[in-house]
Amino acid sequence: MPIYEMRCPVCHKKVELLVSGESSPQQLSCPSCGHHQMERMMSCFSYHRSTADRLGCVAANRPTGADFYRDERNIGLRTLKRLKDSGCEPSIVDFENTVERARHYVKEELQK
Repeated sequence: MPIYEMRCPVCHKKVELLVSGESSPQQLSCPSCGHHQMERMMSCFSYHRSTADRLGCVAANRPTGADFYRDERNIGLRTLKRLKDSGCEPSIVDFENTVERARHYVKEELQK
C-alpha cells in the first residue's frame, strides 16, 4: 500500500496518508476538515551521488568555499582526489580513520 503526501484545497493542511489498493487518492478525505478530493503533492526526495561520482566533479587544485565543507562527506575528498590522480592508492582504513577525525574536528568548530 503506497503512502501519498496530500494537501487539502480547503484548509491547506498537508498530510501523509496510507492508501489501500481499492481507494484512489481522490476518494480520501482531509483528517482536519473532512473535505473530500485531496490533492496529491510531489514528495521531496534527494539523490546522493557515489564517492566516485563526487571525485569526478572535484577540482583538486581549485580552492573551495567554506560551504563546501559544510557537507561532511567533502572533508578529505580533495585529498583523496589528489592521491588517486598521482597514482597512489591510500590504505582505505588509515585514510578513513584520519578523515573521520577531521570530520569530528570540523563539526565541533562549526558548532562554536
